[in-house]
Amino acid sequence: MGQSALRNISVFGSSPDYKGILNSFPVNVLTCDPNSLVIDYANNASIQTLNEIQDLLPAGVSGNNIVGQNIDIFHKKPSYQRDLLSKPENLPHSAIIRLGEHMLDLHIDAAQFGHHVGAARQFGDILAPLGQNFLPFA
Repeated sequence: MGQSALRNISVFGSSPDYKGILNSFPVNVLTCDPNSLVIDYANNASIQTLNEIQDLLPAGVSGNNIVGQNIDIFHKKPSYQRDLLSKPENLPHSAIIRLGEHMLDLHIDAAQFGHHVGAARQFGDILAPLGQNFLPFA
């Protein structure tokens, strides 16, 4: 799923049940509160993926406890990410980051349900489809 798939999450009634919809997605989706930047939702795919790479995450963090964590735990200098996510006009944003032997393709977009309610991040390991025989560049 590309970043455009998350760009226009629309309102389903006055109180959308986006969690049920996102849980059915076969991609990793996290959302965070726009003010505190605390992760407030992880779909099932994210929980599973984060549990699989738990040894690469900050100590004590897993898919099972990612909700409630502040995104700052993933960044040495979180001021850039805080600024980026604080303004919906900065989004969408894409990046590829290395995490151990994994290359994560990140897409971040504003989650809007009539008003800005947070940021949604979709991510996936771009090396996973290449299998064990792929030797990543150094």
